[in-house]
Amino acid sequence: MKTTLNIGDSVMERLKREAARQGRTMEAIDRFRRAVGIDPKHEKAIYHLAVSLAAQGEWAEAGELFQAVLQMNPGSAEAHSGLARVFTAQGKKKEAIYHYEEALRIMKSRSQSAPTP
Repeated sequence: MKTTLNIGDSVMERLKREAARQGRTMEAIDRFRRAVGIDPKHEKAIYHLAVSLAAQGEWAEAGELFQAVLQMNPGSAEAHSGLARVFTAQGKKKEAIYHYEEALRIMKSRSQSAPTP
């Protein structure tokens, strides 16, 4: 029997994000990899692993992970933006523009659908 661990609100999740914020990117990468190993469908862990890898210049793996996030959640403006950064770094201008435009479209639709105070 496999036990599912909800790492979304766990102490480990907060520690990983804090490590990334403090510039301890390699530590964050290690922790995010472990989190994804525990729950391979954890969108936030995959996204943060991709961001951390991109910060280290690991563009190919970061791109694969941003694409995995988009397969789970096509409406993730953050993943589209991350993938656009990957494609920009790889010199793939057409792909980068597409994903930047998608990120902007999604963010615009979010702001238009947000309730007004």
